[in-house]
Amino acid sequence: MARKVLEEANRGRTTEEIWDSIIKPVDETDVLASLVLSLKSAPDTRKTLKLKNKPSSEFGVTAR
Repeated sequence: MARKVLEEANRGRTTEEIWDSIIKPVDETDVLASLVLSLKSAPDTRKTLKLKNKPSSEFGVTAR
């Protein structure tokens, strides 16, 4: 019994176990739901495009 415990301790961790210890696993549904709610509650900051009047030129070429 003690040998099994010692082998488990020396076994090391798998890559997945290491990643899980660094980055906490989360439920994707909760993340998606919170993202949708935060996007819905964000103010509408879209700007309307305004067309600028082009300067009229006799030759069609302007320098700025």
